[in-house]
Amino acid sequence: MADNAFLDLDRVRRSGRRAVLATVVRADGPSYRRPGASAVIAEDGDVVGAISAGCLDADIRENALQVIAGAAPRLLHYNTGSAEDLLYGTGSGCGGNIQILVAPVEDDLLAHIITRIAGGEPVTLETIIDPGPDLGRRRLTAPGVADRTASADPATFRQRITPPITLLICGAGDDARPLAQLASAAGFRVVVCDHRPAWASPERFPTADHTLICECSSLPTQIPLPAGSYAVLLTHQFERDLSHLEALLERDLAYIGLLGARDRSARLISQLLTARPDLYQAVRDKLHAPVGLDLGADGPFEIALSIAAELVAHRAGRPGAALSEVR
Repeated sequence: MADNAFLDLDRVRRSGRRAVLATVVRADGPSYRRPGASAVIAEDGDVVGAISAGCLDADIRENALQVIAGAAPRLLHYNTGSAEDLLYGTGSGCGGNIQILVAPVEDDLLAHIITRIAGGEPVTLETIIDPGPDLGRRRLTAPGVADRTASADPATFRQRITPPITLLICGAGDDARPLAQLASAAGFRVVVCDHRPAWASPERFPTADHTLICECSSLPTQIPLPAGSYAVLLTHQFERDLSHLEALLERDLAYIGLLGARDRSARLISQLLTARPDLYQAVRDKLHAPVGLDLGADGPFEIALSIAAELVAHRAGRPGAALSEVR
């Protein structure tokens, strides 16, 4: 699950606004977001991120504004399955029991978290959620804790904050633009690369973290491509795809998507493995060709949507099936 709330909080504070985090710390039964999900609420009422489908937003925002104004941190409880809630509460009928902590983050701690994330390091954070004078106090814990929500002490909430996955988009055509926008919104760090200066420009990709004018097979060293990054090839040129694919398969990537018809992908892979049989296992483990989920997509936006959906499913370790068919 992607959650860049601490990065969002840093951006909001850099804009000169005070802000707090609203974080799901407990969720029994159905809930819109899982424990660890956060939203940033600024002093002007602006909200970055979401932790409910809208049914809880007004109450959470009101409590957040009071905390920003100087009130103590608050642990909010919502029972969306009770009869009282249907009549007098949110009326969502979701059937969940949710606890949300509304609390600030100390400047020094936030700066340390941002530095660690920027360096590609995960951070494990423990927060006191026991009502009392220490409610909302956060501290870093020893690294290496895999479970983002487990805690031996019920009075604390533990979460693992990981750097966003980098998505390299090779090719800056019209189908790359909605993909960059969707991937950014889904929490990926987006890098767009193309050899054409008029195409790979910040104006065409305002949500991308970087736009590079070069061949993707020879990325500049000043733009890191961390281990476990994703890449999608959208060049629409067979020889260029072949060159980029060979270079990317040699990197420690977790996912490589190749746009194109199934027959084209098969020819490209066959030609690649004839010259580089040593890449066979990497092709099996990393390559998704054709890229995207079967949505019946037509046109740049729908194609980008099918690709983004597969990226999110792969990141979550899920098959991307219809929820109505999932037990």
